[in-house]
Amino acid sequence: MSRNYKTLIAIFLGLLSFVGVFFASRFDFNGFSINITWSLMLPLLVALAWGVKYGVISVVASPIILYPFILGSYNGWASLIPSLSLLLWITIHGYGSEKRQKSNKVIYNLYFLQFIYVLIRLGIYI
Repeated sequence: MSRNYKTLIAIFLGLLSFVGVFFASRFDFNGFSINITWSLMLPLLVALAWGVKYGVISVVASPIILYPFILGSYNGWASLIPSLSLLLWITIHGYGSEKRQKSNKVIYNLYFLQFIYVLIRLGIYI
């Protein structure tokens, strides 16, 4: 596939993600609600398929990076943390995707990288 095609698809999925932020799936269980924001997963799929470059393009070239500022406008600049967290998530998984194509080491495993991301995010929020 050409670079232009990948770039256009990455931007399109980023735009679709931004629209999808306003339409989360909601599941109710005995008074509890589980909201799933599917749209945040689209840039992740781009990163997993084509690597960190296209994942970052999907997040930065579309307004999806601004979703915390829109959903939590009362938070002010505190919304920067979830935005940077999304960018970090995409970067880590895109990097791992590229490395998995060349090496089968455990350190590049999808679940291991997600665990590393969770630890970093926990540190940021603490």
